[in-house]
Amino acid sequence: MPSHQAAELENQVRLKASKGYLNRFYAGLATLSSRHKTLALIYSESRDWDLTGESYTCAWLASSAGLLAYTELTPRNQVSENVPDDDFLQLIWNGLRVDVRSASRAPRRRERDAECEDESVASDITPTDEQISVELTTLQQAKSYLLPDSIASELERESTTGARLLIIPSRSAQKIPFAAFPMRDRSLIDLYSLMIVPAAEDIIAAQPDRVSAKAKPTFMVVGDPDLSGDKSFCWPKLPHAREEAVLLADKLGAKATTGASADFSLVKASLKSGQKTLRLIYFATHGMTDPENPADGSFLALTKSHLTGAALRKMKLKFVQSPIVVMSACFSGLGKVFPGGVFGLTDFWLKAGASQVVVSLWAVSDAGTRDLMALFAAEMSKQFEGGAINADGAESALAIAMRVLKTTERDPAVWAAFTVVGRPRP
Repeated sequence: MPSHQAAELENQVRLKASKGYLNRFYAGLATLSSRHKTLALIYSESRDWDLTGESYTCAWLASSAGLLAYTELTPRNQVSENVPDDDFLQLIWNGLRVDVRSASRAPRRRERDAECEDESVASDITPTDEQISVELTTLQQAKSYLLPDSIASELERESTTGARLLIIPSRSAQKIPFAAFPMRDRSLIDLYSLMIVPAAEDIIAAQPDRVSAKAKPTFMVVGDPDLSGDKSFCWPKLPHAREEAVLLADKLGAKATTGASADFSLVKASLKSGQKTLRLIYFATHGMTDPENPADGSFLALTKSHLTGAALRKMKLKFVQSPIVVMSACFSGLGKVFPGGVFGLTDFWLKAGASQVVVSLWAVSDAGTRDLMALFAAEMSKQFEGGAINADGAESALAIAMRVLKTTERDPAVWAAFTVVGRPRP
C-alpha cells in the first residue's frame, strides 16, 4: 500500500496512540526490516488500539511504511455458538483432535498410591482423509475470523522471500496455530516466518542482541528425565525425546543431559553458572500447564523435582547473552489468559533475559516432535557457527523446519504444534 494510502487509512481509524508513538513503532519495523521484510499484526480490543474491553474487536496490519489494513472482527458468537467466550483454541482442538491421534508427551495424574501401568508411548495414528478435511475446515474457520479478507489479501500481496510476521496478541490469540492457517493453496508459514511479540514496545525498542564475541557460547540440552519416582503423575516414556536431545547436542558440539542426570538440582546449577555464556537452553521432556496458577502449577518435568515458573523466579536469573529457550514439551506455551495475551512459563524465561522462547500449543506428538525438532536443530546449529548467532533467530529456523516437514507430514496437528514468543531481532 502506498504511504499516502496508509496515512489516509490511519485518518479513517481513531488511534489512541499519539503520532509520535506510531512513528516510533514504524521506525522499529524499519529497523527490523534491515535484513528481512517485517510486518506486524496487532489484535486490539477497541478502535483506539488499547487493551481495554471484553472481546476482540479489531485487527491491524502494519509495515514500516504505515498501516496496511484494518478490520473490525466478526462477533465471536457468529463464528460458532458452541465456542466458549474467548476460547478460540477449543474450536481448533475439536477439529484437530490431537488427543485422538497423537502419542503425546502428556501425563496422567496418579490415583493416590496406585502403581503406574506400562506407560510406553504408542505410535501415532495416521489421520484419515476425512480427519484431514475436518482439520482444514476448522483452520479455515479460525482463519476467517482472525485473518479476514482485508488482512489476508494484504499478507499475500506483501509476502517476499524471508519475510516475517510479528503477531502482537490479545487474549487467547497467542494460543492459535497461525502457521497452519490456509492461504489459497499454501499455509501462512509458507509466506512468513511467524513470531508472537508480547507488546508493541518490543518492536519500538528493537535492536541487535548484545552478544559478546569474547565469551565462548555454551549450550544446555536436557532430555528424557527419569520420572519413575514421581508420586503425582504417571509419565509416558519418551524415547524420541532422548533422540531429539542427543541429536541437537551433537550438532552444537555439546553434551545432552538425560535420564537420572536430568534432575532439578543439576539444571538449576547449570542455569546459574551459565548466566554469562548460555546462548541456547533446550528441554525435551514432559510439560504441564495450569491456567489458574501458572507460576506454581505449570512446569517442565525433571528428575526428582520439576522446573516451575516460581522456581525460575526464585533463581533470580539474569542472562547476559540473550539466549533462545526451547521447551519441547506438551502445553509449554499455554497459561493464564489476560487481555494482553497468555501468562505462563514463557514469561519467566523472558523476564530472566531470554530473547526468544520456542513453545508448544497442545499435547505434542513424541515422534512428530522429534522429526520437527531435528529439522529445527539443523537450522539453529547454522546460526551458531563460528561462535556467534546469526540474526535470523528461532522464528526463521522453525519456519524452515515446518515447511520441510509439512511436505511429508499431512497432519497440521504434528507440524504446526510449536510457535516462537519473544523479542524480534534485526
